[in-house]
Amino acid sequence: MAKKAWKFGILLLAALLISGSAQMGATQLTNAQISEEIRVIPGGTVVGIKIWAGGIIVADVEKKSPASKAGLRKGDFITTIGGEKVETVQDFTAKTQAIATNQTEFLVEREGRHLSMKITPEQDLASGEYKVGAWVRDAAAGVGTMTYTCPETGEFGALGHAVTDIDTHTLVPLGSGKIVSCEVIGVQASEAGAPGELRGVFSSAGDALGVINENKSDGIYGSISGESVAARPSLRIANRDEVQTGVAYILATVEGQNVQQFEIEIERINPSDGGNRELMLRVTDADLLEKTGGIVQGMSGCPIIQNDALVGAITYVFINDPTRGYGILAENMINDGL
Repeated sequence: MAKKAWKFGILLLAALLISGSAQMGATQLTNAQISEEIRVIPGGTVVGIKIWAGGIIVADVEKKSPASKAGLRKGDFITTIGGEKVETVQDFTAKTQAIATNQTEFLVEREGRHLSMKITPEQDLASGEYKVGAWVRDAAAGVGTMTYTCPETGEFGALGHAVTDIDTHTLVPLGSGKIVSCEVIGVQASEAGAPGELRGVFSSAGDALGVINENKSDGIYGSISGESVAARPSLRIANRDEVQTGVAYILATVEGQNVQQFEIEIERINPSDGGNRELMLRVTDADLLEKTGGIVQGMSGCPIIQNDALVGAITYVFINDPTRGYGILAENMINDGL
C-alpha cells in the first residue's frame, strides 16, 4: 500500500453543496443533530475558484537580498509598508518604488505572530527599479468541485482541505473570494507517480455564483445565490458510526458541466483526529478509471454517498496508486462550516 499522499493543489479544488431543513448558525451541533436535522444537496459540479489574500504572500526570498538580511522568509504575509496597507502586488511595487532607498518598516504575519522588519530597498542597475529581493503574489485561482449547499441559507462547503499557496504550501489568507461557472475541457489522466488533473476554463462572463467567506484547513465555505443551487434531491448527513466499508458512490464532473455518479469502495475508516484523512478510498468504476486513471486534481471535494446519505468528500490521492486516496467525513465539514 502506498503510504505517501499528495494533497490536491491550488489549481484544482473541490466543493460540496448542502441543503437543509434546519437553519445553520454559529452553534456547534452534535453528530446526532447533524444526522437528524440537516439535509443537504450533494454537489459534484466543477467551479472556478478565485481568492484574493488581502495582503502580500512572500513566495520566495533571494539570498543576501535586503529582504533576506531583514529576516523576511518564504511564506510570510506582508500587511503594511511604512504604515500603509498593501493588498495587491501593484500596491507592493508602487510602495517599494516610492520609498526608494529609505529604510522602511514592513509589518509581517508569520504563523500567528506579528513581526516588524526594517528593510532598505536596493536599486537594480539594469532596470533602475528599487527592489527588496522578494517574489510575491496576492491571489490564488483554480478549478474545483462543489461539495454541499443549504437551499434555505445558500451556505456551501467545498474541497475538504484549504486552498494553499502553490509555492509555500501554506493556507492562503482570505481577504475576499468568489466561485464562478467553469467547464471541464479535458482530463490529464493519473498514472503511478504522476497524479493527473481536470482542465477547466472559467465562464467568459465571469459572473460570480457565490462568495467565499472562509478558507479553513478542512475546506472553503461561503454562500451562493438561490438559482445556483443544484436541482438534486437532498440527502441527510451520515454520522461516523453509520459509515461502512464497502461500496459507495461519488459525484464528479469529468467532461463539460455534466455531473455523473461513479462507484468507489470505502476500504477503511480511520480513527478521527480532526483531520481530513478519515476515509481510505479506492476507485472501482471502470468508466472513471478509463477517463481519469483514478483520482485527479480537481476532484477534491467530490461528495461521497452511501446508503442515501452524504458521508464525506474526497481530499487526497496516493501518488504511487492514484486509484486510491483519502476522504474527510461530511459531519466534520458541516460542523466546521456552521
